[in-house]
Amino acid sequence: MESISAVIITLNEEENIACCLRSVSFCNEIVVVDAGSSDQTVAIARDLGATVIENVRGGRSQQRQVSLQHVSSEWLFVIDADEEVSSNLRDEICGFLENPGTFDGCLIPMQHYFVSGWIRHCGWWFPDYKGRLMKTTLSKVVQAHVHEGVICEGSHFKKLTGIIYHHGYQSVEIYFEKFNAYTTQQAMDYLACEPDLSRSRLVLKMLLKPAQTFVSLYILGKGWKDGMAGFLVGAFSSLYYFVSYTKYWEERFVKKESSDMGQSVLQEPNLNQENDKVLCKSETTFSS
Repeated sequence: MESISAVIITLNEEENIACCLRSVSFCNEIVVVDAGSSDQTVAIARDLGATVIENVRGGRSQQRQVSLQHVSSEWLFVIDADEEVSSNLRDEICGFLENPGTFDGCLIPMQHYFVSGWIRHCGWWFPDYKGRLMKTTLSKVVQAHVHEGVICEGSHFKKLTGIIYHHGYQSVEIYFEKFNAYTTQQAMDYLACEPDLSRSRLVLKMLLKPAQTFVSLYILGKGWKDGMAGFLVGAFSSLYYFVSYTKYWEERFVKKESSDMGQSVLQEPNLNQENDKVLCKSETTFSS
């Protein structure tokens, strides 16, 4: 079997890190880059055999880059601290590494827990395929305001069926702790992509994008089959876009009116606590 390294970045993940590390124990090497945890994250990771690098400088993209500099295996597996590899996926990865052929990487389905249950529908929420397994030599860190990520620069991918379980949204409170930071950063991405939106076009986006999102997730994506959890995913995802565009308006127009003072309404939050990139042409509600 070809060698594989798992990389994880952490910040105060003592409640999640043990489950995550045990699920990747099949890897030849586990590298954890910690951004200055004040809890027992580092101690737990070391006790479970991970190589821990403490790096408090920079944001998540910098942490990702540091993790790649410390791996030595032929294959790279990227996982977040609040995620868990299923036993089926573990076996599937080990089987794949016995004979990877000409593949450059693998696409792996994610399943998200949302407040009261696992999401099994809701459009792109499941199966939420991510490129988490790749040849180390083809890996590259991509920087984005909302979801930075490690991507594979190859072109030949295999779809796996085993699941990565994401335990990120155990309560509404946890969701909205991340919501404010992510919507601010999404607004900054919008500003970079479309810096000159008129007020009329902006209002149109504020009306249509949330509605389109709810219909796509809850109705067409059969989110109604997931009960209240599915309804909340549709509603909160719609709200995500509405608030993001509202913050765009705040920065684009309110800032412009007070530009003589040289003030910026939006302050870039610290996103060291949380998964996947957002590109100008591919908007994605945060989910990992």
